[in-house]
Amino acid sequence: MPGGIPMFGITGASGTGKTTVLEALIRALRERGWRVAALKHSPGGFSLDRPGKDSWRLARAGAEAVLLHSPGSWAVLGYGAEHLDPARLAEALAAFYHSLGLPRPDVILVEGHHHLEIPSVHVQGPGPSRDPGPGSLRVARGPQDAPELAVLVEETLGLRRPEVATP
Repeated sequence: MPGGIPMFGITGASGTGKTTVLEALIRALRERGWRVAALKHSPGGFSLDRPGKDSWRLARAGAEAVLLHSPGSWAVLGYGAEHLDPARLAEALAAFYHSLGLPRPDVILVEGHHHLEIPSVHVQGPGPSRDPGPGSLRVARGPQDAPELAVLVEETLGLRRPEVATP
């Protein structure tokens, strides 16, 4: 439980619907009153910046991180760390929330990173069955499984129902 925030994984092959299941699970957990953060593995890389924008220019100038802030949203773009441990990212997220005075998430849902030693479900998708792996608690077929998965997340992580639901 890095940073004191429990983690739960969603694994599966590319194209099986992991993100769709994760999206539905986030909604189901939010409806049950939980604060949720997500950690998405993107093995092919990604870019949130657009060439010519200020944050892009700052990164190209050598900034190792750029914090973007506007009313109602924020993001941190980090550069140059080739092999970050996802568990360390969870610790960093907890510390970041704390340092900003934000209430921390109750759970971090991790898409991908099947090698992490955290409880997980394996999204099978519509294709032929594959071995979900030894750490998987169950197989999910699609977003319709989200209500059951929300209960599984609560029970597996020992989450206690929050007093007041957050929007």
